[in-house]
Amino acid sequence: MGWHRRYGIALLVLAFVLSWRLSRTSQEETTVKVQDASVNTDYYLTHFKATQVDLTDQGRYTLTGEEMLHFAGNEGLATIKRPHILYTREGDAPWVADALNGVLLEQEQRVRLQDDVRIGYAGRNRNERLTIYSDSMEFVIPESFVETRDAVRIEQPEGETRAIGLQLDMRRRQLKLMSDVRSQYLFSDHDHD
Repeated sequence: MGWHRRYGIALLVLAFVLSWRLSRTSQEETTVKVQDASVNTDYYLTHFKATQVDLTDQGRYTLTGEEMLHFAGNEGLATIKRPHILYTREGDAPWVADALNGVLLEQEQRVRLQDDVRIGYAGRNRNERLTIYSDSMEFVIPESFVETRDAVRIEQPEGETRAIGLQLDMRRRQLKLMSDVRSQYLFSDHDHD
């Protein structure tokens, strides 16, 4: 069974559990949590955690957040408050992403992070550490790929790089800057030997 099919089954199970749980929630609680009754929502989560495992490359995504509001009839569209993504892969350091807001596109298997986006990689050694900052980034979950057309700032122990647009392949640990690249490199004392 392919991972797409397993992912679909996992989403159906999640939807069933959420539907059952929400059916047990009182009308008063639902009214408090859903701010605009005219919005066609089918469920609402607080302090949630969802994990997806890709058995082909041993990758694992964990998506957590403070709130998720899922909209009915929009092919799996959900808004997320304070999304946090953890991508781990056997034999590699984890990637961690945070933002103030996000949008989950379930059918496309994408997460759009928005507002104060930060992606960090601890690396397997000091030279690989980096933190990427931007206003928005989009995770393509099946490919372990991140991209943006917005301005980015990358901090590393040796310096800082700024650019417009970025493509990041987390599996290959390969980063491509698209345009207007500016960099500042700091020499350390051990570089003079």
